[in-house]
Amino acid sequence: MIIGRTLRAIGLTVLWLAPLAVRAGEPQQTSPPPSQVLVQDHQPRPDSSPVAVPEPSAKALRHHHESLWQLGAQILWMLLVPALILFTGFSARLRTWAERLGRRWYLTFALYAIAYGVFYFVISLPLSCYAGFVFPH
Repeated sequence: MIIGRTLRAIGLTVLWLAPLAVRAGEPQQTSPPPSQVLVQDHQPRPDSSPVAVPEPSAKALRHHHESLWQLGAQILWMLLVPALILFTGFSARLRTWAERLGRRWYLTFALYAIAYGVFYFVISLPLSCYAGFVFPH
């Protein structure tokens, strides 16, 4: 019995290491020696002067500042909603509901995660629609 296990372990190890032995026998691709490399002469182009960047317009600056405020609101929302769910006791009610329906820990976890995800999606939908569609248009 012990000899059979040992032989099986050795056989699996050999099978596992076989692809490495095959790769070791293959010739490795090497780069050509420096004497055979073509050297290209990099001459500057006549139009290589710096490109003039125009000053941003008032509308572009306003849009940039509004996008920063909108990003800040999204970050605050992503922190505030889970904190409210946790500290108002809604999370405990979700857990109790999931325990009643799930009975086993993995079903309880799955039900809680699905319910939390659906609730967070519904609560965040207006802000997501504004940030993803209304604001860019």
